[in-house]
Amino acid sequence: MKRLIYLSLIVIFCCDLQIMAQSDKNIQNKETSNADVALMFMNSYKNFLDSLQTRASIDKWVINNSLLTDKFKVSYKNILDDAYKVEPKVGLDFDPIFDAQDYPDKGFKVIKYDSASGYITLGGVDWKEFTVSVKTIFQNNKCLIDGAGIINIPKDKQRKP
Repeated sequence: MKRLIYLSLIVIFCCDLQIMAQSDKNIQNKETSNADVALMFMNSYKNFLDSLQTRASIDKWVINNSLLTDKFKVSYKNILDDAYKVEPKVGLDFDPIFDAQDYPDKGFKVIKYDSASGYITLGGVDWKEFTVSVKTIFQNNKCLIDGAGIINIPKDKQRKP
């Protein structure tokens, strides 16, 4: 049974690496907008969470994701580390990227895009009230995610409970 679980994890991780590589190729396309990159990232993250839900695998996925800035990755790690210092058994009781415990089953759509600031508001396809802010920047000749949920997003742009 353990071997089956281990092999399943390897297959899922390898498939996700292929998705990230394809996403990276799409980013190189000049026609891909910041909103498209934000949407691609959040739907990819949602799909990853649907397939696998261990904290270690999620952390690894985030750290290895080529769509994220180093600043995003450091902030993500610091938020989780700080939460485990305060509450060692639970850590953060919600997902910092979604800024919520739950997320839309059918993924996200673009609600609003401010090209001047790089902020994109995404909403749930099947959950109209669910929104999440994503911040994009242009770095190293490509569009990257620099913030999402509570990660590098100012309080006034975070989702309202």
